[in-house]
Amino acid sequence: MVWPFLAHLHPRLLSVPYVSSIVHFFFFIEYLKTVTLMSVLSTTLIELRIVLQTLSFG
Repeated sequence: MVWPFLAHLHPRLLSVPYVSSIVHFFFFIEYLKTVTLMSVLSTTLIELRIVLQTLSFG
């Protein structure tokens, strides 16, 4: 990823509140995407299991 590289190259950039908030916002969005993906996957797996159980009993 580019962000840690930039932060490593320019540590003074992160001391600027504006840049720091942008970086934190970026990581927050990534975190939200990951959590959403995980919940969608688990919901899909649960639905698949219910469908398979229904088919096997039917």
